[in-house]
Order: sequence, then C-alpha cells, then structure tokens
Amino acid sequence: MSDKNKDLCLALMHAETEDEIIEVLDAEGYWTDAAAWRPLGDRENNYGTAGNQQEDAVGALVEKAVNAIDARLMGECRVREIDPEGPHAPKSSREAVAWFFDDAVPDDTLGRKGLISEWVGTSKMTSEARQITITANGPTKKPTTRLSITIADSGEGQTPDEFPNTLMSLGESNKLRVPFVQGKFNMGGTGALPFCSPEHNFQLVVSRRRPELVGSDASPRCDQWGFTVVRRVRPDGKRRLSSYQYLAPIRDDVSDGEYGRVLAFAAESMPIFPEESPSGKARANPYGRSSTCGTLVKLYDFQLRNDRAAITGTPGVLRRLEVALPRAILPMLLVDARYERNSGTNAYGVQSRLERVADAKESLEPGFPIHGNIPVKDHVVRVDVYAFKQGRSTTYRPGAQRSIAYVINGQGHAFDGDTYFSRGNVDFGYLAKQRSLFVVVDCSELDDLYGEDLFLPSRDRKRDNDVNSELQAALQDFLKTSPELQALNQARRAAVVREKLDQGTATASVVSSVLQKFPRILDFLTRGRKIGPVVVPEEVSDEPFEGRHFPTYFELVSPKVRGDGFAHTEVTRSGRLHLEFLTDAKSDYFTRSDLPGRLQVADAEAGIDVTRAFSSAGPTDGRFRMWCNAVAADKAVGDQMTLEIVVDDENDFGRGELKSRVHLIVKKDPSPPGGKKKKKKGRNRPSRDVPQPTRVWSDDSSPRFRKGDSTWAEMAENEFEFNETTGVEVVPNGEAGFDYFINMDNLHAEHARVAADDADIADARWESVMHVAALSLVASVARDGDKKGRRSPESLVREATAGLAPVAIALGAIFEEEPPTL
Repeated sequence: MSDKNKDLCLALMHAETEDEIIEVLDAEGYWTDAAAWRPLGDRENNYGTAGNQQEDAVGALVEKAVNAIDARLMGECRVREIDPEGPHAPKSSREAVAWFFDDAVPDDTLGRKGLISEWVGTSKMTSEARQITITANGPTKKPTTRLSITIADSGEGQTPDEFPNTLMSLGESNKLRVPFVQGKFNMGGTGALPFCSPEHNFQLVVSRRRPELVGSDASPRCDQWGFTVVRRVRPDGKRRLSSYQYLAPIRDDVSDGEYGRVLAFAAESMPIFPEESPSGKARANPYGRSSTCGTLVKLYDFQLRNDRAAITGTPGVLRRLEVALPRAILPMLLVDARYERNSGTNAYGVQSRLERVADAKESLEPGFPIHGNIPVKDHVVRVDVYAFKQGRSTTYRPGAQRSIAYVINGQGHAFDGDTYFSRGNVDFGYLAKQRSLFVVVDCSELDDLYGEDLFLPSRDRKRDNDVNSELQAALQDFLKTSPELQALNQARRAAVVREKLDQGTATASVVSSVLQKFPRILDFLTRGRKIGPVVVPEEVSDEPFEGRHFPTYFELVSPKVRGDGFAHTEVTRSGRLHLEFLTDAKSDYFTRSDLPGRLQVADAEAGIDVTRAFSSAGPTDGRFRMWCNAVAADKAVGDQMTLEIVVDDENDFGRGELKSRVHLIVKKDPSPPGGKKKKKKGRNRPSRDVPQPTRVWSDDSSPRFRKGDSTWAEMAENEFEFNETTGVEVVPNGEAGFDYFINMDNLHAEHARVAADDADIADARWESVMHVAALSLVASVARDGDKKGRRSPESLVREATAGLAPVAIALGAIFEEEPPTL
C-alpha cells in the first residue's frame, strides 16, 4: 500500500472546515463517486437511529468518551487472553480497573483498588489520562467559530476490514454480553453526528488494532491503519429522509452488489494524541504524540455551547463531562489547542474529585456529603448528596440543569435540574435558588429489566412510568426528611429573611384590610398559616466528625429500648416506621468500597429479610436513620411483629454483630375527619394567613428603609437579581409556603413616589398591589397542580409582576375604593 492513503488520512486529520474536507476528497475522486460510499450499519434507512440519540452535544461527546474507556478495558482484557464474555472476565467495570490497572488478584477483596480517585495527585493519574484524550482545535488567531473535537484512545483498536462490524455498525451485539463495559446498544456513538458540521455532519475515524491482538492467520491488512469519513446525505426527490454514509472505496475482490472496504495504509505509529508545548507557553500540537494502536475520532465543527471558552475551563466541557461521568471509570486528558498556556487538565468525575479531602473541606458544607439508600422495585438505589458552600457549586457543576444525576456504572443516564429542589414535595427553595446541591442517584443495582424500563437507550432521559414514579417518590422522601438539608435550607433562609419590625402590622395588615373589601379575591387565594419568625439553626462546627472505620456501637435511640432489650412502638398498616441510631461509625460506613458495613433487617416471626423495604440515611455525625412506609401493610390490626436489625462488618478486633430489636403492634388507621365544620359567622379574617414580605431597596439610604428591609446588593449575595425592572421575587421557604420579596425601587414605583403628594401612600399602594398579585399567582399555580411543563411559581411571579409594574400604583388607588357589586 502506498503512502498516498496515509497522506490523505493526515490531510483529513488537519482539515477544519467542510470546504477543506470536500476539497481533499474531491481531489481523489471520492466526493461525487456514489459507489465509493457505504451506508452506515449497512442500512440506508439509518437516520432514525443516529438522529434519535442525545439531546445536547455534551451528552453525545460523553458517549464517545465512554466508547474510548470501553476500548481500553477491552484491549487490556484481550491482551491477557481473557474472553470478555467468558466466565473468567471481570464482573464490573471497577473490577476490570482493579485487575488491569491496579494489579488486583481475581477473587480477592478489592479494598480501594479499582477507584481512580486513589490515583489523584500521582504520576499514574497523569500517565493513564494521556491514553484517552479529548482535544479542541480550530482557529487560533480568533477562536470565535465552532471548534472541532478529537477523541483518541490507545485501546484495542480495529482492523480495517472489521470497520463494518465494529466502528461503522449499528445495533450489533458487540458489547451486549460483556459485563464490565458501559456500551450496550451499539448506537450511542452515532449521537454525535447531528452535532457535527452543519451541512454534511462530517466525522473522521482512524484506527489500528493493538499488535498483540492480531492473529497469525489474519487478513493482509490486519496490521494497517484503517480510516474513513462519515457524511450525511440529505433527502432528495427519491429519498424522504437523510442517510449516513461512510467512505469505503476499495472494491478489490468484491462481488457485484457487495459494499466496498475502507481505505488503509501501513505505518508503525500515527500521531493521534495531542502533545503539549515543551515550554508550556505555546499552543499544544493537536496531533503531536504518536501511538502504535488505538482509535481517533474527529468531530468537525462541533456544535458545543460556550464554544469560545477553553474546554478545560469551568464554563467549558470539563465540568459538564465530569457531571455526566461523576465517577469516571478511567481518567481522560482534556487539551484545548486553540489557546496558549493550555497544558491540559485531567477529567475523572465530580464525585472522584470531591473525595479529595482538600476539595471537600474547601467546597462542601460541614457534615456533607450525606449518603443513604432507597428501595425501588425491591432493589437498592444509593443516594449521595453534596451541599456546596455558597458560591462554590459552579466550580463543580455548571448550570442549573444537571443538579441530580441518575447513574449506572459511573455514567449519567438522566438528569434533573435545580427546580427539582424547590417543588412542594422537596421544598428547599433557598438551596435551589443558590444552586447549592448536587445529588447522585446510583441505579447500578437495578437489574437489566428495570434499567431498560427506566432509561432510554440515549442515556440522557428517563421514561415516565411506574419504575420512575417509585424512584421519584422514594428520592423526594429521602431529601425532604433529611434533617441536614432542612437545617441548611433554614440557615440560608435566615441569611435573607431578616427579623421583622412587627409581624402583625405593616404590609401584611394593609393587604389583609384590602382583601376584606374583595371577598371574591379572598376566596381564590390559597389559605395557609402565617409564616412565623425565621429560626436560625445552630451553627455546625467546621471540624469533621471523627468516626471509626469499624464502629464499636450502633445503638437504637428512637424508639427507646426498654429493660427487656426491645424497643416497643405502635404502627398503622399504612403508617411509617422511623428508627434512629447513635454510632461511632464514619459517614461512609455503609457506602464505601473498602470493606463496607452490612445492614440487615428481618421480620423475625415471618423469617423473611425485609432490608430492601427500608430507606436509610447516614451515618452522619454519629446518627443513622432508617424508615419504611407501610411496613405492616400485609398485617391485620392487632397483629404483632418483631424486627431484628443487624449491623456487621469485617472488623479486625473481634467485635461481633450489633443487634437491635423492635416490637411492633399494628393499630387501626385513624379515621378521616368526618362531618362538615360549622361555619363561623362574620367575614373571614385573613390577617393570620398573610405572610409578611421583605421590602428590598436599591440601597439603605431611603428614609423609609426600616429594620427587616434588605438591599439589592445584600440580595445579590444570596443569588437574587434585583434591578429597576424587578417586581416581586418569591422562594419556597421549607415551611409549606413562600417568602415574598417586593422591590421598592422599581422604576415605576420610584416615579409614582416622586409624583405623589404623599410618598408613604404611594409605597403602601405599590406594596399592596404587588403583594396581592404575587399571592394570587402563587395560588393559581397551586390550584393548577404539579403538572408537567407548567411554569414554576418563582418564574411566573417574577415575569408577571414586572409586567404589572407600570399600572400597579393606579390599581392600588382602586383598591382603596369600595368594590363594585359582582
């Protein structure tokens, strides 16, 4: 084989625009030669598969990174002559890393092996990350257009003649029976194609088989580098849908009607990896380091958001990639060759990053992360909750759309955003507003059936079905009942909502008197209790709880154990049983990878294990909670049952099992309240139900500024954006209600105040209208229910009150008149 094909491959590697690619291909006569192109997956109707993948470019890029990780694991497995589908193959990705990269022995306890968080700060992390690289390339003088992304790995690689069955296949069972890889569906890699160059969706693939894996009876091209270009052919008069094709012009020994083969060339190595500048000051060479094997995939003109930012920075790819792979199986090196002094950054997952003591102490609130388990379809789903100090979350989780990651084997399969935490069934509005939480829901223990039911093959969305409903109910219950999250949300609230001058007067009283004149408005508003004074939680010490690796005690304290050694309590058939323990165990006792603790709950009389019916949280600072909804659902009133809770581990000091026993008596469910309540005479008095709002001014220089008021700058410190167009901001307060913040220096309020004979009257009118409007808008959303796609109360109030501002003072004057007859 001549070097002509190698030159063609290098020209395609260095091309950056569609025009350059077409020019290179046209010079060889390939661009317009229909016979030189082969349908992707050997299916002409393939656009439905490639076009129905990830919703965003980063999600598609993650699939490429996962394929690179899988290729490295498969290569290491095969070079050891282990059948990846056989009984002696690793049973999980972590086990594969432990065997192939940490020298673990099969069947031995892994301990801390197989966790790349253990490699942080070592030369091993650097060297292994250089074997999977993601490089940005493009214009260097003014990097203002879309960039190209190159993903390279030193994995198993593929021979040129295997391209149709591997790299260019669709829906094949290449990895279906391999337990330690993440790719299953043989289609995720196509998700990047729609985000490639705008007209033709160009993608380049170059690969060579690892030399140790080439058999003696292999084909003549088995040790060569194969390469191809994927393109999109748009609909024409004969075809209604686009189709993807790849370059396969070699037709030697091919019968009529058969497809051609990809191009190839002989070379001992190819520069598929980036090489940093020796001085560290110049730009990196995107194709400066050679490899004897592996795969390169170039995504031309890739449509990333924030494409001008370096991919190694916070607003770039790095953080989004680490959130999508919160506990990456292997590390990757990210390099942006468009910028000087970009020496590259290792990516290994936000969870692995936060396992570093320095990162956790600097960035997380004391007492976090908290860990726990929730039951879903009789399986255990692990939950890890990270609460960031104010202003620190953007370092680790950019944006507001990926605050909850639902993961399998370290890869995110679906995500929820910050609005999840402000819903009524979680109700942590201040933590949501300040983007302070990141939650990982590990669904790896769900069996394949439930995993398929829950997640779409694109691995970026969940289905709305029974499995998801059960998962969401358990997750929301776990979050809402967390005392750590409740205390933190109230602490954040206390920093914003000041102590009022007089809770019984001021704006709430004005609004109450106005509403007395408008009973129809009053009937519409949601009735609720008046929000009392803000309780400032006790400060939590910055000193971490010093627990023991193996606890010496695990004592049940609620319900209290009696002299007979049992805790006694009553429970209804539909009620919740809640148990609380004190212990000296570390916070990761049940969730760590190295010799974790074991928890078992048994129904002693029935002789059955009921562990998976319980949710649990902790231990956190020496406290462990577990609870079960409807624990006695299959019992009759009057029945008794005994639960035996056993905690055990592989301790080395001879401590036996730690046991607790709870004796339950099933009682009757309380009767629903019956009969109609006697109607009280006289008008409703809503003053007890109207929350006192906080007045917010541009600064504290106004003579009407009083105790309990706030300023724009103070609100900005807590992630509230107030300016001259703001009307009202509302936030769920964790007490089944909302806190209201009225902007007193809206430009329309200021104009009316200046023009009024009495500024105090103008202020009162402004406050009254804005408060009533916000109350009404919140009530309308509450009546509408938690419907899918509806607007949140926060956004509705923000936009509607800003629009109402020009006429608010005039409406306030009308409120002071007697209402017309309705």
